[in-house]
Amino acid sequence: MNQLGFTYSEAKVILFLTGALVIGSVIEIFKDTSVSKPIKFDYSQSDSIFLSKQKNNSIKDKKFDYKQEVLDFSTDKVDEKSKKITNTNKKFDLNSITENELIQLPGIGVKAAQNIIAYRNKNGKFTDINELLEIKGVGEKKLIELKKFLIIK
Repeated sequence: MNQLGFTYSEAKVILFLTGALVIGSVIEIFKDTSVSKPIKFDYSQSDSIFLSKQKNNSIKDKKFDYKQEVLDFSTDKVDEKSKKITNTNKKFDLNSITENELIQLPGIGVKAAQNIIAYRNKNGKFTDINELLEIKGVGEKKLIELKKFLIIK
C-alpha cells in the first residue's frame, strides 16, 4: 500500500472497508433469498364494528329543521350597526338633532354623540359643519360621511 501513496493508517481503513464490503456481499448472496409470505392482517372484526357504528349514527337518519335556521328573522341578535341610518334623503339639523338621532348616524357611537351635544351646549349653535372636526371622535373621514346626513339651519 505504501506504493500507492497511502499511509499505514489509511491502508488499514481501506482494508477494513474492503473486507466489510466483501463479507456483506457474501452474506447477502448466501442468505435465504426466497421471498417470505406477506403477513395477512384480518381487519374484518374492526371493519364490522366501524360499519355498524356508522350505520347507527348515520347523518341521513337525523332530522334537522333547516327552515327554522334559515327563516329566523328575530331582532334579538341585531347589532347596533344594523340600526344605523343609510338613507341619505333624510337630513338632520345639526343644531337640533338629539343624541339618539346622532347615534343612528354611521360612524357615531354613544360617546361621540355625547361629545357633539356637549360641544353644542358649551359653544352654542353650529355655524359650519366643519366645526365637528374640533370634537374628539370626529375626524376627516367621519365628517365626509356625516355631511350626507347633516345640515345647519
